[in-house]
Amino acid sequence: MNRGRRVDDIPPDIGIPQTSSIYPQLGRPVGSSSTITLTPIEKIQGHRYLLLNCPVVKPYIDEFRAFIKRKNRARRPSATEIEKIVTKEFATWFPQRVTNLDITNSIPEEIKFLAKGPMPHAKRYTAYNINGFKFRTVDRDKGLKTQNNGVFLTSNTLCVASSVDANVQQADLPYYGKLEDIIELNYYGLFKVVLFKCKWADTTRERGFRKDAWQFTSVNFSRCIHTGEREEHDPYIEASQAQLVYYVDDEVNKGWSVVVHMKPRDLYDMGQIPIPPLGSTSHAPTQQPHDIPPKAKRPKSGVAFSAPTRVSQIPIPPLGSTSHAPTQQPHGSFLINSFIVKDC
Repeated sequence: MNRGRRVDDIPPDIGIPQTSSIYPQLGRPVGSSSTITLTPIEKIQGHRYLLLNCPVVKPYIDEFRAFIKRKNRARRPSATEIEKIVTKEFATWFPQRVTNLDITNSIPEEIKFLAKGPMPHAKRYTAYNINGFKFRTVDRDKGLKTQNNGVFLTSNTLCVASSVDANVQQADLPYYGKLEDIIELNYYGLFKVVLFKCKWADTTRERGFRKDAWQFTSVNFSRCIHTGEREEHDPYIEASQAQLVYYVDDEVNKGWSVVVHMKPRDLYDMGQIPIPPLGSTSHAPTQQPHDIPPKAKRPKSGVAFSAPTRVSQIPIPPLGSTSHAPTQQPHGSFLINSFIVKDC
């Protein structure tokens, strides 16, 4: 018997044929939506993020970088300067490029619509299900006993050691944020993309990100990056990139929060099963019905603890018998999955 998903993240229009291969519909909104008019800075930031992180647009970005180098050949701009120009000017250059008469007939319609930019009106949600998680904005989480606004992703980011460094390297950097807004950009009906706007901790410096001796990750939201106040900021990510975390306030180090990573409700850690070597005739012992551990209850806090696993039975002598059960060896005891609680 198949049990229904704990978090319904199947798109509501799953039966309708997809009109976009670049941005297929993913996830499911929770509750009603409202229609908003995007501010100029919101439209620029959201659209730019999609352009600079879309795989099919990458060849055009590389072409634009080469164009910048040719244009500024005399003074040889640094890698940092080139990336700043790409961030600021690519969204303007790209539609001119794809509508060029020499190549426009060979450009797919999706690319042309993407280059055109989104409509000025967008949908706004306060909760969204995706990747097996339920996400809620900070405002919607207020007053609730559960926390569903923590966002985590690992992004492959271009990095340089300094503003004059010419060696650009790519690195997978972790980003931790709090979900502030959920918007759906509409590219004139051809496709729609849901974006999460987050308040991002500064994970690039020790003032906002650190790990202790026990490898617990802590973040500080008192000094944030990409707040969205300036045009060059990047407060948005695609909803499909988000993973759920929650934050526990550190009572000793004020302003810091310990990160707890979550797993989707339908994903279970079954542990590792020993595999005998090839040619071996040995087999793992079959587990008897009385050895099956009881089902563990999931506490309301959202942290799952494993139930004790029964290893063997201890024989109990009848009443009045002078015999005693043999001393139980460690391998015949109850194995309890222990956990460590850090006293903050």
